[in-house]
Amino acid sequence: MAYSAYTDIQNATGTTLSQSILESFIARADRQIDAWLKQKYETGTAGNDILKEASIELAQAFLIFRGTTDSSRPRSLSIGDLQMSNDPMQEIEYHTTAAKALVDAYIADKNGNPDVESEADIEETTVRADHIMGDMQLDQSTVKEYHDRADEYGTDDPD
Repeated sequence: MAYSAYTDIQNATGTTLSQSILESFIARADRQIDAWLKQKYETGTAGNDILKEASIELAQAFLIFRGTTDSSRPRSLSIGDLQMSNDPMQEIEYHTTAAKALVDAYIADKNGNPDVESEADIEETTVRADHIMGDMQLDQSTVKEYHDRADEYGTDDPD
């Protein structure tokens, strides 16, 4: 099952590599995603937007790696006085980390992420139990504060 399509990679990167090469990157990315999911005892869902983005991120990492190995993407480039440089390994790490985070987000979303804000208002859903305690008097509104007890016991706090 493919989470993304070669046109997604073409549109994201502007690459002119062939469809078969891009599809091999996607297949490799999807196998990696499935491995991450398997580690968490989960399975992927075809057509899921989160996994699609994860697949695109990993495929981009593989595309950058290919560029470093076939020298089509050098670490630095000089044209006259203009010099440009980048670190492809940092870019690969960025895309791989982003893909892993997306897979984690997919798992959290699939399992009902408790960190996601609910539409229900917290005040409306909070149920207090102290009203059913009867004589236990958990209502603290009538209990004097510690500093107010000086007059209760006839002692004054030193100033």
